[in-house]
Amino acid sequence: MNPTTAVPAAKAAMRGYRASESSARDLISTIWNILDRNLEHTASVINAFVDLLDDEEKKEDLLASWNGFAIEVRNLQFLLAIQTPDASS
Repeated sequence: MNPTTAVPAAKAAMRGYRASESSARDLISTIWNILDRNLEHTASVINAFVDLLDDEEKKEDLLASWNGFAIEVRNLQFLLAIQTPDASS
């Protein structure tokens, strides 16, 4: 993502989540893509945003969605790491 559009996109995603206009998964996906699909950096931003939320239900929703997302990414990374080229090709 273009650095000049990254901050406005992140702010819009956070605003949308706070206003219940978008899902936790939408927010996570936006941050994930802005941060070049870096799990650690995305975790830092999501966790910092959770700390800023006043609504406990939104906090729980976002953390649950984040945990599910992180597990999916780690599983995919693991599968890609163990894949070996087909020797018969």
